[in-house]
Amino acid sequence: MAQNDSLYIVTGATGGLGRAVSVALALEGKAVVLACRNVNAAAIFARELIAKTGNDDITVLKLDLASFQGVRSFVADLKALNRPVAALVNNAGVMTRNSQITVDGFEQAVQVNYLSTALLSILTAPLIEIGGRIVFTTSLTRLVSRIPEQFPYESNFSQLGTYGRSKLAITLFAIYLTTVLKTSGILVECSDPGIVNTNMITLNRWFDRIADVVFRPMINTPSEGATSTLKALEATESGLIFHGNETQRLVSILKDKNTFVNLLNNTLRILNKEKEK
Repeated sequence: MAQNDSLYIVTGATGGLGRAVSVALALEGKAVVLACRNVNAAAIFARELIAKTGNDDITVLKLDLASFQGVRSFVADLKALNRPVAALVNNAGVMTRNSQITVDGFEQAVQVNYLSTALLSILTAPLIEIGGRIVFTTSLTRLVSRIPEQFPYESNFSQLGTYGRSKLAITLFAIYLTTVLKTSGILVECSDPGIVNTNMITLNRWFDRIADVVFRPMINTPSEGATSTLKALEATESGLIFHGNETQRLVSILKDKNTFVNLLNNTLRILNKEKEK
């Protein structure tokens, strides 16, 4: 297969949803970059992907979203490939039971799901070709979340609450990035896969076994959840959010402009410092 094809980057590619997206892209003959923290697991998946699809243009790059330096190192490795980028699929995410603080001083779910994902998108954007795309994976939890004034500094951690705030924040950031990249020809979209049957929904609580029997059979498979991401990758208009058969404009979720501006100010103060390192 030609090695000059544009790259499709999938973060968190070894997870259930990331695997489904990566398989679909590889089957289409796309050049796929598996961007993962665990490169050993990613290498095993890459071999499986090549054998399953016959597509040998699969690359593994280490990406640790729990560290800003990990993001910068990934982008440096990506530049070294010297190939244009067709799309960045921001799929990676975590939902931890207990609060964990990263080396950069942020709550882990907030840094992985929001701050580092935002930084990765900003640093990768110059490598994306005209007509390329950045896709952010959001969550239904954004609908019952609100952004406190001090965010992205997290002072009231809870497993679902912090996760929801991080997903609402990245969705709002997508609105900002849509405007920033408007003149560059790069489309920015969001994908809401719904509730997907992956390890992400295991809360490590006593009721998990009951939920596995009663709840999991009724929710989306990873392949069904990936449909929204694949639709986002085919979009011809920027600033949309895809969920199943539904599509809406990202700006429609913007209810509180003061919160939006405050979030951006807080976020850009952090990211601008990291961009300069």
